[in-house]
Amino acid sequence: MSLSYAQQQLEGSYSLTATPFKWKVAEKVQPRSGRGFYDYVNPTSAKHILLLEDMQIGRIKREYGDFLCGKVQINRKLHDLMHLNDIAVTEREIEKSKQQRITCKKCLELVERFSI
Repeated sequence: MSLSYAQQQLEGSYSLTATPFKWKVAEKVQPRSGRGFYDYVNPTSAKHILLLEDMQIGRIKREYGDFLCGKVQINRKLHDLMHLNDIAVTEREIEKSKQQRITCKKCLELVERFSI
């Protein structure tokens, strides 16, 4: 019996190597309450799959820099600065990000549908 990605994710045994698109793990950039600047490392933020190339599979279409689940970024320029700069998209940083556990359920459900 095969476990779903969501079940494997909870057990820490999932592998997303067979996806038909290039990706990394990232969080949504969120404003800090009353401080006027953004919190990049928030332990309560969901970890999403961030696409590193344009993708269209069936009716689902996402562009470079979008989250797979379609979550909208509040500040797109800051999102791009934090996640899509020259340092953040090196192969080393991409592989390092994939060591984090993906916690967005919708991202996991979609990647399960699209995986080969």
